Amino acid sequence: MKAIMCYLFLLCCIFSVKAQVIELDPANLKYSKTSFVQTGLNEFQLKINEEYAGQFSSNPIAYVKKNFDIQEFIASIESKNFDSFEVNFKSTKGFLNAFYDKKGNLVSTFQQFKDIYVPKEIRENLYSKYKGWSMVKNKYVASGKLDRIDKAEYRIRLERGKEHQNIKITPKVIMNSGVASN
Repeated sequence: MKAIMCYLFLLCCIFSVKAQVIELDPANLKYSKTSFVQTGLNEFQLKINEEYAGQFSSNPIAYVKKNFDIQEFIASIESKNFDSFEVNFKSTKGFLNAFYDKKGNLVSTFQQFKDIYVPKEIRENLYSKYKGWSMVKNKYVASGKLDRIDKAEYRIRLERGKEHQNIKITPKVIMNSGVASN
């Protein structure tokens, strides 16, 4: 009798656990008038909720192009008399400012992120030139026209004991000449 009661109890537990499973649709960057905060006359801010660490900061321009519909955004704004739009996409690691013309074409971008995953080539170069040093923080700053990055720079702070050193690295230069330091 005890065995049957235990078996029935386990069966009830299994069915109740299985009944609590909820399948969710994949998340997309959806917005409404309330999810954007108007910070200036033609400036708007949207907070990004990443599904995993580094999703937005690894390639913010591609993320915005894939997940943000500027035409839908322009249609949702009550006053459509703007000549341009500045949309600031913020995450926990940094931000991307995207500048659009009145037709919704991407004109330029500016991005800044802190304490992000540094590309392999830069890590290897730092390791070979600065043995014994530890990277304690970094900052990535980039800007460009359209969806290109024309200017990019990593600012890295290294420490070894009580010594510290600030280094600036331009990704294009790293391939040819190595690390630039101040």
